[in-house]
Amino acid sequence: MGEINVTIDENARLWPEKYWKIELAVYSAIAFSLPFLFPSSQLVTGTIVNALLIISALHFKGRQVLPVVMLPSIAALLNGAVFGPFTLFLVYMLPFIWAGNFLLVHIIRELQSAARLGYFKTLVLASVSKSALLFSGAFVLAGLSLVPSALLFQMGPMQFATALMGGIAVLILRRFAHLLK
Repeated sequence: MGEINVTIDENARLWPEKYWKIELAVYSAIAFSLPFLFPSSQLVTGTIVNALLIISALHFKGRQVLPVVMLPSIAALLNGAVFGPFTLFLVYMLPFIWAGNFLLVHIIRELQSAARLGYFKTLVLASVSKSALLFSGAFVLAGLSLVPSALLFQMGPMQFATALMGGIAVLILRRFAHLLK
């Protein structure tokens, strides 16, 4: 069985190229609303956010992805949703979350646009990189007693799992969209 190719491809786009601003606005609105819609499920919220990040990596250029990278964690902070009693500690984690999201987008975009690796290898590398960065940030902040060590699981293994599931969701969505054309 050959490697599945999920590259930047006009035939795989869900929206025509000329509507990229509307597409970005829709993804940004969904990303922002998720912590309010699924207030107690990091698994659901994280999977959908990571799927949106990956789709954004494949569809948008440069800084266009920043709303999708940043808005979900801002919404989680405003809602107090995903981390419950740990929400205050999210303030300390925001730069790491944004960097981790951008790292995921960057790795997906760079490796897929150049077709250097297959989709699954790229997805695993991007997911490991994102979760390692977030775990490292949480580890340092926990060592400084700025965040509780309970966040280590949420910022490591949970981030890895939701990034992988988001990537698999993108693959399924793109396959389904392709069948509809």
